Amino acid sequence: MKKCLCILLAATMLLCGVSCATQVPSTSDTSKSVSDSSVPPIEGDSESMQPISEPVTITAWYTFGNTNEENFLAAIKDFNESQDYIEVLATQQTWNEITPKIMAALTANTQPDLIFCSAAADVSNYVDMNVAVDLRPYVEDENIGIPDFFEDFNKSAVDESTQWDGHMYMFPLSRTGEVMYYNADFFEEHSLSTPATWEGLRALCAQIHEITGGEALGSDYLDENYVDMVMQMGGSFIDYESKTACFDSEESRATLQYLKDLESNGYLRLKGDDTSLLSPFSAGLIPMVLGSSANYAKIFSQYGAEFNVGVCPIPVMENAEKDYVTMWGVNAVVLKSDKLRQQAAYEFLKFWTSKDYQATWAAGYDAMPVRTSAIETSAYQEYLKTALSTAVIVDGYDRLGFLPAGTGVSDTTNAITACIDEILLGTLSIDDAIVQYKADADAALQQ
Repeated sequence: MKKCLCILLAATMLLCGVSCATQVPSTSDTSKSVSDSSVPPIEGDSESMQPISEPVTITAWYTFGNTNEENFLAAIKDFNESQDYIEVLATQQTWNEITPKIMAALTANTQPDLIFCSAAADVSNYVDMNVAVDLRPYVEDENIGIPDFFEDFNKSAVDESTQWDGHMYMFPLSRTGEVMYYNADFFEEHSLSTPATWEGLRALCAQIHEITGGEALGSDYLDENYVDMVMQMGGSFIDYESKTACFDSEESRATLQYLKDLESNGYLRLKGDDTSLLSPFSAGLIPMVLGSSANYAKIFSQYGAEFNVGVCPIPVMENAEKDYVTMWGVNAVVLKSDKLRQQAAYEFLKFWTSKDYQATWAAGYDAMPVRTSAIETSAYQEYLKTALSTAVIVDGYDRLGFLPAGTGVSDTTNAITACIDEILLGTLSIDDAIVQYKADADAALQQ
């Protein structure tokens, strides 16, 4: 899994084959309402909330840098100037210090009002500690709410944010996801087409291996690819009712065998000493890599690719029961303080997630806005003309999925990562790896 520590308000466009999405979809039907389950109002107050009419200062801790920091601070400045009562103060933190600082601040009751987490599993830690604010009463309030929230925001992002029995302990901001990058010059030279299915990817790897005699594919997130395939086949990664990992299911075994076959046939390059397989891809050592949509620009700026790069969607299983691709994102968490500060933090999020700010933030982050209306803005449409990988994610708006949070989920994702590594390195058989790492995962889930 793409595991991130909790963060605090943390060349011409190539046209590829039919399986490569570069056009923005019609968004009239892409976001459907979730169920309107009843959520208790905060602190038992059944009255509608009123706009803030007294001075209040709130703090936000963040780790963003470069363009992301500039856009964030610009939004804060605009918000502070747009009204008379709320002032947002922002302090930049470092990645390696942020989590212990949050914990120390919570202990001392000096916590910031606003933080940001990349994963629901991180948010669950704050939910379990009873320090995260349920934002759904604010969103649904008749006076200060967001009337089109459940219609305009991406359905998967809303479902992920309201997975705690309908309570909303995180506020979605932007999303990225998995894509396949390929050497477009190599593909053109050898008349290759991008694959629509995992079976087609295996055949393409064999074709490339025949041409080059070497490896054809790398992946920075084999564990995410594993989840994609299992879910697409109609399987499950975790049985949340029995609190057990589904590593020994038919779908899991088929996926693990698929990955092992790629490695055994010499098609799959493993990471080895590389921190990212974008490095050998950019050096021309492999013509395909599965990675994050947020890394398109880095292929050129950081890794120095000198060829044309194409992007296409992550494949789907033939006869798939569910079209599923893992999404990642940035989410806001409001920490408990007093009612005035909590509402002030929400008011900033409401301002910051209006469609124009959403479009600016997402473009700067190389991400997809969670609001359909933001995708439709002229500024974001202009950005998509050159943001090839993000355009693929936008085109797959309805494919994006997530794993529910819960006790032991992070440890279970670590277990499947280790399980896959042992199988591909040949240190354990599929059967032995499943037995060993399922036991570890089950123990974590049943804590």
